[in-house]
Amino acid sequence: MRRTLLGSIAGFALAAGAHAEPSAPLDLHFALSVDGRLVGTPRLLVRPGIPGEIRVDADDGYRFEIRADAPATPTDPPSIVLSTSLQTRLDGAWHVVAQPTLQIALDGRPASIEVGAADADAARYRIEVRATRIDEESLAVPTARR
Repeated sequence: MRRTLLGSIAGFALAAGAHAEPSAPLDLHFALSVDGRLVGTPRLLVRPGIPGEIRVDADDGYRFEIRADAPATPTDPPSIVLSTSLQTRLDGAWHVVAQPTLQIALDGRPASIEVGAADADAARYRIEVRATRIDEESLAVPTARR
């Protein structure tokens, strides 16, 4: 089930949630659209409590800072709370567009949020995210045998 909420400069969105093991690594898949045009589909592997960043340094680039934390109370299905900062690059400087918080189930179902001013001159941003836990062993780098 997809839930979409409209936000403003400091918008908030909530999607179904629950408690995650504090150290379990997370696989986050994003789809970022600006004014209805898909601009990126980045993937980020993070551990709860450790900030991560996705960045495109082009003149019209964007930066997406993410921190995943366990929710305050356990839920079923398990979830994670994503605190984010979406920034765009204008005239060589980064400008904060929105700082949405998203609570999302760790079952791979998408959750999304739309942010931006309602007037015709402002860009509208849509962020969709899917989150799953990663098995610690799948992150291990195989060693060469002699």
